[in-house]
Amino acid sequence: QAQWDDKLREEAEQTTVHPQSGTLVSAAFGKTVFGNWMQIGPGQTRTSTLVYRLPASRTTSQTSSQSYTLLVQHPSGVVNRTTHVRVLSAASSHILWSTLENGSATFSDAVDHAVGLLIQL
Repeated sequence: QAQWDDKLREEAEQTTVHPQSGTLVSAAFGKTVFGNWMQIGPGQTRTSTLVYRLPASRTTSQTSSQSYTLLVQHPSGVVNRTTHVRVLSAASSHILWSTLENGSATFSDAVDHAVGLLIQL
């Protein structure tokens, strides 16, 4: 009988499922991780939208700066995919620095891409 690694068991027990989308939400290496999949036929396109709001503990604390990184990983088996990233900040926050131009970017997913932000809350 296979045995679970303690760390793997802990991560599996903390994984939740978003009820509307079926997206798995977990934490790994200090990061929030989202996992989902879609199956489409040849020549078809689909759009997937991810909306992420900062946890309440981040938005209600004293004014401070917080850095965030979005890592978009190239999935194995995908030949051609385009990702559009757009960041909208709340009225109570301000983007101090970003790797995005005018708050958005589009890139081909032949390789992994990282988007960095420094936000004043």
